[in-house]
Amino acid sequence: MTRHEQTIDNPTNRLRSLRVGDVMNRDVVCVSANATMAGAAKLLAEHGISGMPVVDEFGRCVGILSAHDVAKRARPQRNQTSQLRGPDFHLEFDPEQAALVVGEISEDRVGAHMAPAVQSIHPDASLMDAARCMAAARIHRLVVLNGDARPVGVISVLDVITALVGEFDGSGKIAAT
Repeated sequence: MTRHEQTIDNPTNRLRSLRVGDVMNRDVVCVSANATMAGAAKLLAEHGISGMPVVDEFGRCVGILSAHDVAKRARPQRNQTSQLRGPDFHLEFDPEQAALVVGEISEDRVGAHMAPAVQSIHPDASLMDAARCMAAARIHRLVVLNGDARPVGVISVLDVITALVGEFDGSGKIAAT
C-alpha cells in the first residue's frame, strides 16, 4: 500500500481533508435587512429554522436574525394558549399544524433587531477549522460566505457530527444538503 493510499484509508486523515463546502447545507434562507419583522418571523416558521443570515441590497451578509431576536422583541407574557405576546405581534404554537403561527407585527425592520456580528467561514476552510470556530465561540452554526461576503451555505454542529460518524463508521457518507 502506498503512502497516499494509507492517508486516504485513515478516517482521521479523511476528516482532516474534508472542507466546509463538502458538508454544509446549501439551502440558505436569507432575509433582507429592510424586511419587516413579520416577514422574517414568517420565514423562520415556514422553514422550521431558528436563525438566518441578514443580507443587504447587494446580497452581502450584514447580520444574523434568530428566533430569539424575534421573541425578545415581543416583551414576552405567557397566557393559557401558549402564546408570546408583544405590543404589536404574537407568536403562537398551533398544535394541529405543529408549527409557530405569527400574528400581526408592525412595520419594524429586521436591521434594527439583528445581531450585526456574523460568525462566518469560507467553503474552502477545513471542517476542523469550522468545528474549532464553533467551539471557541460557543455557537451551533456558522454562515458560509463566499469571497464577496454572500451566504452560500450554513454549517452546523450536527453537520460536523454527521461527517465524523460517516467517516469513522466506514460509510464515508456525508450529509450534504
